Amino acid sequence: MLPQIPALRRGGRMRIFANPDGTLPFSEWEGHHLKRTLPQEANLHIRAQAATKPTHEWQDDSIVHFSCHGSGQHGFAPLSSLRLSDDMLFAHDVAYRRPPLRQGSLVVLNGCQTSVRDWRAAEEGLGLHSAFLSRGAALTLATQWSVDDLCAAVFTTTFMNKLENENLPPTEALRAAQDRARTISCAEVRGIAERLKEEQFTGDGFEHDRSRIDAVAARACRRGGDADGLRRHALSAALALRDAGLRDESDHFNRVAREAAVNPRGNMDDPAYAHPMYWSAFQLVGRVT
Repeated sequence: MLPQIPALRRGGRMRIFANPDGTLPFSEWEGHHLKRTLPQEANLHIRAQAATKPTHEWQDDSIVHFSCHGSGQHGFAPLSSLRLSDDMLFAHDVAYRRPPLRQGSLVVLNGCQTSVRDWRAAEEGLGLHSAFLSRGAALTLATQWSVDDLCAAVFTTTFMNKLENENLPPTEALRAAQDRARTISCAEVRGIAERLKEEQFTGDGFEHDRSRIDAVAARACRRGGDADGLRRHALSAALALRDAGLRDESDHFNRVAREAAVNPRGNMDDPAYAHPMYWSAFQLVGRVT
């Protein structure tokens, strides 16, 4: 299939699917950020709108961007999937039950395990990513294992900015995204989390979102040695989880707040995602040059 893949064709409309099931607040931030900062016209499908119906309408889009839960099936590639708001989108659906993509399009699969391949086909790369390539895409950005919500959002927004706004080649955009993800500091993570909670997830109905955001901030404070920040965000997460009716999870964060155990050598300027498990999951598959 690789010799037949078309060259990347830039320009045109973008279609974004973000946070379909309402459990990934940083994916929702990612979708809004891309729509606001990239030059293309963008159809943004958030939460309930990120459903199966718009997947029948992508044939004229130059970029199709998913930021959602994913699942790779190494025992049977057709069942590798993305979780949308009303159903699963399987690799089989992409290959046989959806219209072809625009020739030369880019597909971003920001979800867990989206480039996991079928181990039975030892000499092939069959999976969710190759299903999109078989339908006309020139290039996919996909993940080899599970990824962190905030780190992945920073990675993909950096990649897209370098690719579309700065017109870098895909491989250089990938390298820039890796550098950004592995150097983002604990203080930056906490800042992003606090701004997101204040700007997008205030009021009733967002208790679970706020708890996830505070949990991310609490982990950054723990890694960065900030006991006061850890205690504050853990208590805030506990309160939001209690309001959401999740008592066991609330009790867990209350214990975290009481103990406030942090890295004794940590500093909030330390990188939050320095380990390769966070930033090296992403890979480009297709026509990279």
